[in-house]
Amino acid sequence: MILTFNVTYKWLLVGIVLIFIPLLWPIQLSLLNDPYCTVVEDHEGHLLSAQIATDGQWRFPLIDSLPASFIDCITSYEDARYFYHPGVDIISGIRALQQNYKAGRVVSGASTIPMQLMRMSSDHNDRSLRSKIIESVGALRLDFQYDKDYLLRLYASHAPFGGNVVGLEAAAWKYFNRDPYNLSWAEMATLAVLPNAPSLIRFDKSRDRLLEKRNFLLKKLHADNKIDKIELELSLEEPLGSGWYELPHIAPHLLEWLKKKEIKGKIISNIHKEVQVQINQILNRHYAKWSSNSIHNAAVMVIDNSNGDIIAYNANIPATTEEEHVDMIQAERSSGSILKPLLYASMIEEGLITPRAYVQDIPLFIDGFRPTNYDGNFKGLIGAAEALSRSLNVPFVVLLREFGVEKFRKKLFQSGLSSIDQSGSGYYGLSLILGGAEVTLYELTKVYSNMASTMTQSYGQGWSRSSVFHTLEAMRKLQRPSLRGEWEQYSSSRVLAWKTGTSFGHRDAWSIGITPQYTIGVWVGNADGEGREDIIGVSTAGAVLFDVVDILEIDDAWFETPYDEMLFTEVCASSGMLPSIQCTDKSQEWIAKSSIESPVCHFHEIIQVDKAGKWRVNNSCYEDEILSKSFLNMTPIQAKYYNINNPNLVKAPPWHPDCISEGYNDLMEFIYPNPNEKLYVPLDFNGRRQNIVVELIHKRNDAKVYWYLDEHFMGSTSTFHKQSIGHDIGYHTLYCIDDTGTEKSVSFEIIGERKNN
Repeated sequence: MILTFNVTYKWLLVGIVLIFIPLLWPIQLSLLNDPYCTVVEDHEGHLLSAQIATDGQWRFPLIDSLPASFIDCITSYEDARYFYHPGVDIISGIRALQQNYKAGRVVSGASTIPMQLMRMSSDHNDRSLRSKIIESVGALRLDFQYDKDYLLRLYASHAPFGGNVVGLEAAAWKYFNRDPYNLSWAEMATLAVLPNAPSLIRFDKSRDRLLEKRNFLLKKLHADNKIDKIELELSLEEPLGSGWYELPHIAPHLLEWLKKKEIKGKIISNIHKEVQVQINQILNRHYAKWSSNSIHNAAVMVIDNSNGDIIAYNANIPATTEEEHVDMIQAERSSGSILKPLLYASMIEEGLITPRAYVQDIPLFIDGFRPTNYDGNFKGLIGAAEALSRSLNVPFVVLLREFGVEKFRKKLFQSGLSSIDQSGSGYYGLSLILGGAEVTLYELTKVYSNMASTMTQSYGQGWSRSSVFHTLEAMRKLQRPSLRGEWEQYSSSRVLAWKTGTSFGHRDAWSIGITPQYTIGVWVGNADGEGREDIIGVSTAGAVLFDVVDILEIDDAWFETPYDEMLFTEVCASSGMLPSIQCTDKSQEWIAKSSIESPVCHFHEIIQVDKAGKWRVNNSCYEDEILSKSFLNMTPIQAKYYNINNPNLVKAPPWHPDCISEGYNDLMEFIYPNPNEKLYVPLDFNGRRQNIVVELIHKRNDAKVYWYLDEHFMGSTSTFHKQSIGHDIGYHTLYCIDDTGTEKSVSFEIIGERKNN
């Protein structure tokens, strides 16, 4: 008896094992290998853009969660006991057999959702008994191996909804232009009945049948207490809708960029949809004005400085039809003068200048390079901060020459501008600061955001807070030339540090805006590189910048002053530099600690004057009482332009008639050429060496100057001292003497191809 029981028990265990082995054997669903759309969502999960799957189907990646209304609709219509059966519904199966027997044909399949998943994974759609058995066994295995929630999400993501629309999310957007969570009961019921016969029940045909099935499901939901009577009545009255919308196309270039980085599937970005949409509208609004001037492309990127997140990626104008697919955020374009703040910060960080240190702003000729300011004027001498706020070109060429082109190039490259990767002196030269290099809006905006983040000590690096602070302060005071040629500050209700830039030939317009919260980068131009006169940093990119600032939530707070990296010390009141003994007028200012190593002011000189201060004198030529006073000490060319811009300047008096010979040496100065400069002078079409124009400045307006080249008399000039000279390659000396006997000379070399004999 005991033996019989043990044998029976063993066979029972064997039977149980034989039943469970198939259930435990891992099941592979081929539908999991179906290609998905690449989908980009914003930081809150709102759809921004989607790209159709490689098999031509609108099939979104596996949905993360399902609306309760869809669960109620799909289970009520397809599988009422879904949450209770083990994958196969025996009750529904028995009922289906009875209905099919009475009808003499298959009228009901009793397929559960797991069984339909098995059918979706097969290559055939026949409804034979053999197929049903295979589906049923597979459904049991699915239900045993996976939880109900996962299987329902799998079904919702792979069920056919008609045409090339697969899955609930794609169907919601294609048929109702909304995500599933924002569908009404009537809309959700409409979608729920589609997978049952997607080829027969469609929006574009059989609408009456579709409406009938939708209303049937709504009434069933009411009967099952899923919706109340009012919801039922309102849902039955709701129109069916037209169906078939284009999917959102809010950030198409972001999607393409992420795909190039091999990021696919469903991508949750840091984009803020409402900001992205509003910037698209801003670009379209400006394009309506630009297009008549053949300006067709623009881009905007916005970074949250607190964490480095890109919250807006508008890489082209949505309304444009010219090169609309080009991502102008990633395109390399000429930088114009948008790099000036980075040089200014670098100069302070290296201890080469104080914020207001005087910089030369005079006509320059450097190895054939002749930089000019945007307005065509010069200031003689100007503070570095003011030069930045006015975006003057010449002072920054002077600063770059002092800092070192290659040294600055390396600083830019290390800061994140990876496209500036050629030799500084051999490739870019001094034009680097005026647009001689190409940058992308993406990297440029990130570099400036990194600077801003240095101030909050969150994630910025590579810059000192004091150098960044002084740079941002100068950028807060950015000025622009008015129609009258005067300089005026750009008014805005927001506290903002900003900078614009325009590349050579008006091909690229830039603007950068910085607040404690955000960094905004803007580019305007033509993707094909065509220049237009109206492509100007202030009027195009700057206008977009301030429109973007207005839509962002920006408070009035500003960056805290980094006093721990600064010193409150004396500077020369005029030059802003560390005071020398000649600087008698001083002020107290906060400067970066690094600036304590910057040069001492050399723009002042203590000179001797008579008691009345009318004449400049010295002991060798004047016997009465002599006083010592400090005056600005400038070269003739500096003085010429400085005096134009500072008419109320107290100037050093002229030399006393008895001492005039003492001042001969500083009356004249060559503007061009520079001492020992190499001048490349090409041949013209006739094989003749072209002439060059040399220039000199004289402090006396009535002076007459006589010109000699290599001891050969060239002529004389009055008031404006220029001479056109021609000579062959080699070393030459230009010698000038004025009507008082004052002399000045400069040596230079002409280089170029030799003439043919």
